[in-house]
Amino acid sequence: MKQSSGRGFVGQFCAIRVGWNDIDISAARPTLRVTRTEQMANFSILRRHVAVAVTSLLRAAGAAFPPRVCRAAFSHLRLMVFVLVTALCCVDESGATLVRFNTAYGNVDVRLYDAATPLSVTNFVNYANSGRFAESIIHRSIPGFIIQGGGFYYPTTNGSLASIPTDPPVMNEYGISNLRGTLAYAKVGPPTGQPPTEETINSATSGWFFNLDDNSSNLNNQNGGFTVFGRVLGAGMSVVDDVADLDIVNAGSPFDNLPIVDLAAVQSRGSVVKSDLVFVHNVSLLSLPAGDYNFDGTVNAADFNVWQTDFGSTTKAEADGNGDGVVDAADYTIWRNSLGQTSSPGGGSSRLWADAVPEPTAAFLGGIAAATCWLCLHRSFSRRLRQWLRA
Repeated sequence: MKQSSGRGFVGQFCAIRVGWNDIDISAARPTLRVTRTEQMANFSILRRHVAVAVTSLLRAAGAAFPPRVCRAAFSHLRLMVFVLVTALCCVDESGATLVRFNTAYGNVDVRLYDAATPLSVTNFVNYANSGRFAESIIHRSIPGFIIQGGGFYYPTTNGSLASIPTDPPVMNEYGISNLRGTLAYAKVGPPTGQPPTEETINSATSGWFFNLDDNSSNLNNQNGGFTVFGRVLGAGMSVVDDVADLDIVNAGSPFDNLPIVDLAAVQSRGSVVKSDLVFVHNVSLLSLPAGDYNFDGTVNAADFNVWQTDFGSTTKAEADGNGDGVVDAADYTIWRNSLGQTSSPGGGSSRLWADAVPEPTAAFLGGIAAATCWLCLHRSFSRRLRQWLRA
């Protein structure tokens, strides 16, 4: 908000945010069946219209009322808007996909960005569900940059590496920055000295890489940007870093930066064999309730604490329940709709969610909450208005 000189007042509504004490986490919420795309679109449209309405109201009020009266009005409007928007847009979100890379050096759990990169996530899940990442290898490691996999695997039927069978390329969905800890797609680059084309920009198939550092200045700005579609959770980067710390040999393109387990053995033997390679044994999809932000199998107050701590973050994905790249109010809705659910971590479901239990009184309670906020606005604003008029 900006305050003009004298009694004029201009309110610039940029975002909806209230203090944590203003949120009643015990209030019942309705569970309406709406798709993620519809929910996000409706939420954005409603918030945009509310922003315009509030801004217009405060601009008009600024000509007649002093700043303290307008500030009181805005304070109540902000709370009312939060309640109304979350009530009108509350849905049973399916939650973002959670996957586990089972490597020779430990597990790496990753939250996929379903809302931000739906095509990329669907593509990756198809490869994982079909088993094409099973016994694949990390075939490229560049210290301080990336480790890359998803291109080659070791078939059980013969003794040589083979390329992973690929589906048609997926559309590029660059939007989230290539920072440390993110999972992104590898692509085919344009010929040296040539500009990128539609074919090279949209050339990702099965190949993926973990960013070891902030590579945004490089990867965000070449070949249409490299699509980040997931982020490592918890201590997973320690496993990634262990792989990145391994010795590297040049075994000929495309294995000219090949990480190996035992350099001395390779040098003594003079060749690279299967036991020297770094394997991703499989990539599996985990089954947990959508609002289980600490991944203990139960949605409870501890998960709300994770969401509250990470609110606003674009670099932590534990509480990014819908996978849009930011921890925000939509993720609170997901937590609230799945509160009390339990499951067994490590299951085989293809989605990170369970059905929310419908709450028959939710709509009534939501209406009561909205009406209460309106009443607070009406009484407080009217009282201040009368006081100012008497002055």
